[in-house]
Amino acid sequence: LQDLGFWLLNDVVWRKTNPMPNFKGTRFTNAHETLIWAAKGRGSRRYTFNYDAMKALNEDLQMRSDWVLPICSGSERVKVDGVKAHPTQKPEALLYRILLACTKPGDVVLDPFFGTGTTGAVAAALGRRSPAAERDQQILRLLLRRVVRVGAVGLEGGVVELRGRHEGGHHLGARDLRSAFAQMHDPGDGAGHDAASAGTRS
Repeated sequence: LQDLGFWLLNDVVWRKTNPMPNFKGTRFTNAHETLIWAAKGRGSRRYTFNYDAMKALNEDLQMRSDWVLPICSGSERVKVDGVKAHPTQKPEALLYRILLACTKPGDVVLDPFFGTGTTGAVAAALGRRSPAAERDQQILRLLLRRVVRVGAVGLEGGVVELRGRHEGGHHLGARDLRSAFAQMHDPGDGAGHDAASAGTRS
């Protein structure tokens, strides 16, 4: 990153309270992940840090660079027929802290590996815009369900943009999400697939 002209502001360690064990016993349990917070250019002051919001989240103490949070589990985990839809789904609490720390309402948050949509769901809930890139059609369908589940469609300016394999993509606002979600859950016309794949049409 530094070779590309970025300046590292912090590395943050996410310490998992309930990490998955190493079942084979061949390595240490993977109990943490490292987050990199960087700005464009050495000494840059053009970045957002919501110090007071982070302090409020931390019992009015300055937020440290080691965050202790559980991994994604329970009802938050996106599943298909009882099986995890994505092996590395991140918890909403982690993305909430990240976005609250370094973005403002109305900011654009890019996640080029959108997965099950945690970034987009939390960004929309916080009033941020989130252009998304995801190639997997099944994941796109799950994504539509998820942004509706967290109430993103009811927020002014909370917009998710999906881009699939086809050129052009499709911009999804609140009305589009409501329509797609309704069609996916209408067993009468078999429109679920078409509604979900609308996110990939030019």
